[in-house]
Amino acid sequence: MTDRDAFYRDLPEFHDFADVAGTDPFSPVPDGWRVVITDVVGSTDAIAAGRYREVNAMGVASIVALRNAVRGCAIPYVFGGDGATVLTPSSRQPDVDATLRGIVAMAAEGFGLTMRVGTVPVAELRADGFDISVAKYRQSPGSQFAMLRGSGVGEAERRVKDPHDARAARYRPSEKGPREADFEGFECRWRPVPSRCGQTLSVIVKAVAEDDAQTREATYRRVIAQLDALAAASGTPADVAAALRLAAPWSRFAVETGIRATQASGWGATRVRLEAGLSVAIGRTLLAAGLDAFGFPGRTYRDAVVVNCDERKFDDVLRAVVDVDERRHRALRAWLEHERQGGALDYGIHASRERLLTCAIGDYRSDHVHFVDGADGGYALAARELKAQMRRRRTPRSR
Repeated sequence: MTDRDAFYRDLPEFHDFADVAGTDPFSPVPDGWRVVITDVVGSTDAIAAGRYREVNAMGVASIVALRNAVRGCAIPYVFGGDGATVLTPSSRQPDVDATLRGIVAMAAEGFGLTMRVGTVPVAELRADGFDISVAKYRQSPGSQFAMLRGSGVGEAERRVKDPHDARAARYRPSEKGPREADFEGFECRWRPVPSRCGQTLSVIVKAVAEDDAQTREATYRRVIAQLDALAAASGTPADVAAALRLAAPWSRFAVETGIRATQASGWGATRVRLEAGLSVAIGRTLLAAGLDAFGFPGRTYRDAVVVNCDERKFDDVLRAVVDVDERRHRALRAWLEHERQGGALDYGIHASRERLLTCAIGDYRSDHVHFVDGADGGYALAARELKAQMRRRRTPRSR
């Protein structure tokens, strides 16, 4: 591994999430890295058809496969609901391209979904005036998450997704070549977690003052303070842990099977389903008894899952999942709308009755990450509202 490849591994950590509002924790991503974008095409239609669990899983599966593709190299990633943003060193590009082809094939063959994937060189973005920085947030002793900052995040996404951009084709991996995605570690075994207060909100906020760092920081700090107050009123981490329930051992595990076996039937699918069922049966027994065995820490795992959840994140927009009652939901929306009309921010909110947990497991003791989103649309539908507000802000009003 080169010194450049070790960039993210060697980054200093920060511990106060509110610091994502400023620039201090962030370091420029080296020119020798790339921004990898994955996205489900037509995710809104798939969600409307009741397939949000599958759409949600594609983003997490992308992260798992790309982590596996560059084993030995720590990489930053952010889950976005219907896709992911991942940073990888250009030295590993052949492995990344093979993995992206494998992700596209898995989505098509296992679920009939179309994945849009691409990689954009950081050096190219920076030369065009779009910078990108990353920070490493230590959320708990057992978990740390990447935070991304800079106009290069959104520009990379636009270049990969925009069908009218003539450059889009050159960011996609060639269709020729191996398609070898390893989804080992992807798990989808927790039941949806009901809201403790009545509503689970997926919230996305973008500060408007792009060229005024001080105003932008103040905006994000105000929003984070509001979300922190909501989280404090919604219950304790112990309340969340108590609500976690594993699926029944005889469940079909259809999403996990489709991803890890890349097909819904055959021996490969049967093997994955049996492995998942056996693992869940053991896990349920050990959790109920509070015992540690077979590498599974039944005494502490529920609590560890809670502190290893990415309930708050930043990828040049602020994302959070919060549990609220109807009154607090209305109050948050009214406050955000007041801020929007004052020219400070744009936002999107989607409300559901439960949250989804989708997991990336290295081992159950010290290497497990749990990606959180609201059910029935979550971040994907919140993003639709946010983008509509951003379009209206860019469109001059007629006189």
